[in-house]
Parts: sequence; C-alpha cells; structure tokens
Amino acid sequence: MRISTVIAAAAVSFFATTALAVEDVGQAMAVIDLAKVTGQAGERTLAVGSKVYVGDLVTTDAAGRAQLLFADGTRMIVGSDSSLMIDEFRFGGSATEDASENRFVVHALAGRFRFISGDSGDRGYSIRTPSARISVRGTAFDFTVTPEGETKMVLLEGEATLCSEDGEEDDCVTVATPCAVAQTDSDEGVEEIEAGPRRVRETREHFPHLESQSNLLEDFRIAGHGCIVGGLAASSLAGLEILVPAAVGAVIICALLCFPSGGSSSSTNSTN
Repeated sequence: MRISTVIAAAAVSFFATTALAVEDVGQAMAVIDLAKVTGQAGERTLAVGSKVYVGDLVTTDAAGRAQLLFADGTRMIVGSDSSLMIDEFRFGGSATEDASENRFVVHALAGRFRFISGDSGDRGYSIRTPSARISVRGTAFDFTVTPEGETKMVLLEGEATLCSEDGEEDDCVTVATPCAVAQTDSDEGVEEIEAGPRRVRETREHFPHLESQSNLLEDFRIAGHGCIVGGLAASSLAGLEILVPAAVGAVIICALLCFPSGGSSSSTNSTN
C-alpha cells in the first residue's frame, strides 16, 4: 500500500513538473469569429488572451481571423479558412549571447496570412508552406497558400526570399521592392510576377489584408504603405492604367450622348 502511494505521488510530481515546463510562446491579441487550437494543451477555442504553444495547430473558419503576438515580438495574422502549425520556437533575447540560437519556425498549411518579423534575428526565421520556404530580412509580407498548395507572397517591407520546397537549392526568388509579388508554380518553379491587369483581381483573392486594415489592431497594420492605396495593392494599380482611361472615356461619351445640349434644352423649354 505504501509502495503504491509513493508511486502515485511520484507520478503526480512528474506530470506536474512536465506541465510547468511547458511554456507559452505567444498569445492571441484579437480573434474574429471562430478560431480553434489543437495541441499539447488539448483542443480549445481561441479567444483574446489565449496562450499558444509549440506544436499548436491554429485553424479558422470561413469568417474567422486571429492576430497572434509571439514572445519575440513577431506578429502573425491567420486569415479566414486558414491553418498554421507552430513547429519550433526558441528566444534567448535580441541582444544576448544566445541570440544566434533563436528559432521561429511555423508551417502555414493553407489560407491567408500576414507576417511581421520581431527580434529573433533574420537567421532564426523559417516560414514553411507545402510548396515553399520563406526566409526574411527585417520583413513584413502577406502570403497565401492556395487550395492547390501553391504559395503567393507580396512584400510589404524589408526583403524576403521564396524558395521551392521540392526544387533545387537555386530555385529561389528574392524580392526587395515593396509590393513585389512572387509565387511558386508547379510548372515554372519559383517566379516573380510582373504587375498587370490581373493583379487587381488577385489582390482581392489572395491578399485580402491589403484591401482593408480597419479590423486589424494597430500593431498588425502596415501604416502609410504604398501597397495599400484605396484598397488595392500598388502593384495592382498597373492594371488600372488601362481601366481608368477607358472609364474616363466612357463618362465623356455618355456626357455627350446621354444628355441633351444646352441649346436643345433651351429650345424645348421655350416650345413648352
């Protein structure tokens, strides 16, 4: 009986120590509609102030969105119909001897995201998707993992390199110009996409956080950035070079044909 008691006490002590050793790596600063987390702390509904841990899978529904702040100051937005796995996190500080050991590794499985780097150092970051790896350099960018598994990224600040997950070591594209768009393609590998009319459509479909930041916390916005102009990415404005003159021409034609001239109007009034 005494042996059983000792064993039970030891087991309680072991599990208590293990639980205490598990540290959170971040928390939810804002949650819209439904977002869930599955991991070592079980399955739970994400709410403001909820902690997240290494090994957690964060998922959102069709109307959900979560804004996550990590211990190193990194910020991530998990958009609607999205899933993000927190693979690894180590942070010894940005100005300590352990800074070179910092690690921030996440796996974006599907959906739409925003990433804003914190203090882990450029070498500490690794953002993975089913088709790509993204490395950063003082960076902010939005990216999407399509249902087909392709990755599309628009740079907001700094510099980022998009590499094919399954390709050769040199199958990479580095973008350093704000609003530049890069993507993986099953046929072409990794490529930087030139601006054009289709950018207008793709902005809404793949980078919804560029359209409106009104429902984002201030720290998750990119203030006064050229990519966010009138709800469209600046790279998308190239497509408007065709649309705007056509629209102006249509207005002028309508003004001439749809309304009677001043002289005709005066003649009609006098007749009546």
